[in-house]
Order: sequence, then structure tokens, then C-alpha cells
Amino acid sequence: MKRLIIALALLFPVLLQGQINQDFETADLGQWTQTPASSWIAQSNTALGGAYSLQNNIGGIETSEAISIPIGSLNLSLDTVVWRFQVFYNYLPSSGNYWSVFLMADQDAIGMNTPTTINGYILGVNYNGSSDILQLLEITNGIITEVINTGLNWQTEIGKEVAGIEIRRAANGTWSIYVDIDGDFDNLALKGTPTINSTHTNTSYFGIYAQHTSSLGQLLYIDDISVNAPIPYIQLADQSISTINLAQGSTNNVLYAVELNVDSASTQLNAVDLNTQGTYALADIQTTGFKLWLSTDAIIDGTDIQVGALDAVISGNT
Repeated sequence: MKRLIIALALLFPVLLQGQINQDFETADLGQWTQTPASSWIAQSNTALGGAYSLQNNIGGIETSEAISIPIGSLNLSLDTVVWRFQVFYNYLPSSGNYWSVFLMADQDAIGMNTPTTINGYILGVNYNGSSDILQLLEITNGIITEVINTGLNWQTEIGKEVAGIEIRRAANGTWSIYVDIDGDFDNLALKGTPTINSTHTNTSYFGIYAQHTSSLGQLLYIDDISVNAPIPYIQLADQSISTINLAQGSTNNVLYAVELNVDSASTQLNAVDLNTQGTYALADIQTTGFKLWLSTDAIIDGTDIQVGALDAVISGNT
């Protein structure tokens, strides 16, 4: 009786979420893109938390400054994404002096500073007017649309004090804004009405923008930035058999079985890599002879769903 000896190794690539955490305690802005160059610093004179905070650093001229950091591709459809940061603006906002945060955008600081083609979402004060109200805005090719009016007047309710801000985007596209008016994140309160907006899904960059007149530069401070999306934890219960002798002409032989349990967030299985080992002839394997089945009850039977098939490959190949 002719036999085959095959060992299969499975690799399960999954889609993970990106995230950033920046408290500026190392005073290193090497990951950030700035425009104009050297227009932002990590400084210790007015630190909002710890020893250092981010500050815009141009004074004496009327200008705008932007700084950005890559945050990767967040799969917004998996679960809620949460942005957090603390902000201190040492001047009452006006039409010529204001700040904004690009929560997600398809261009870096250069595009944020000249926003004619950029797409994404902005949270800020007076980016689109002079109401002094904290707003969530959609920007599409430079055109602004209000998503959420929080009703929070920065001049009268925050003034020249530190505020903690949290923004949430649910998997269905619902945005919500929370503010701690005395700083930090221990007393967050919902501001405005949660609103669905899914126009943009490109999350390549997070950034900060400041506009000021010649005498009012160097007044924006940002700290404790985080962009967090739940990361799925995948537990594998290996049920594989290292070596199997298969009788010639036999079918439906289980070569490998593994149980997957996903915790903390939804995810998706993108691919399964099968690495064959041992010795066998290609002619001894049926066309699309390697098949992948999904069992929801951990029992291999006729109720299982075939989710993939693979033609025979030379031993040791994927």
C-alpha cells in the first residue's frame, strides 16, 4: 500500500489596528513631519503632563503651522476608535488665532497647512469661522462641512485653561465628542449630539494645525495624545498531528486542526498559509486536493463549510 507523509503548518495573518501614544517625555519629534520646518518643539516650560508638552514655536510673524505623525491604516469597521489629547491655548480664540486637530487625514502636515485637496476630519475652534465653538468638521478637497457642533464655547467655558478631549468613532460611523473642562480625562462629559458620518475612511495621518497673528504665536500646547483602536487577541488551541500516514486513494483525511478564539475586538481571517513537508508525488494528490474547512462546533462532519482549496504543490512549498 502506497502511503504519503505530509505535515502542514498553518499561519493565520489577521488585520490588526494601528495606534499611537505620544506624551513627548523624550522630547523627540523625529517621527513627526513639520511645516514650516522646526515650527514645533517639545518644551518643558508649560508642560501639561509630565516634563514636556508639544508647542508651536514660531513668533513675530503672522503664519500657520502644522505637524503630523503617521497612524497607519485603521480598519474603522471593526470597532470603536478613540482619540485623546490635552490642549491648552494661552489666548482667547479669534478668527485670526485658533487651533485645530486633524484626527485622520489622507495627507501629512504639508497638506494640512495648505488644505486644498486634503480629506479627513478635524476637531477644533474657529477653523471654519469665528464662533469660538468646538466643532467636529469633515474636510473634503478643502471644503468644510460641520459634523458636530458641541455647543461648547471655548472662550467662555475653557478660556486659558487646560482641557482634556476624547473623540470616539463607532464602527457604524457614529462620532461623539467628550470634554473634561478642567484637564485630564477623569471628568469627561458628552458635548453635542453623536452623529453618523462615514464620508472618509483614510486614516493615514494625525496632525495639529495652528493659525496666529504676528504677536500671538507660540501659545498652543498639546500633550498626552493617543489614538487607540481595540486590538484583537487571537488564542490558538493547536490540535495538529505532526505526521500522518495516508493510504493511497483515501479522501477526507484531516491533516491539521486548530481552534481560534478572538478576544477584545472583532477581526477577520485574511489568509491561511499551508506549508507542506515530507515526501510525496504531485500525481498522488487530487486537483485542489488540499481543502480548508470551517467548523463552528469543533466537529469535522458534513455540516462544515469549505472556505478554500489548494492545488498540489511540491513538498516544502506553500
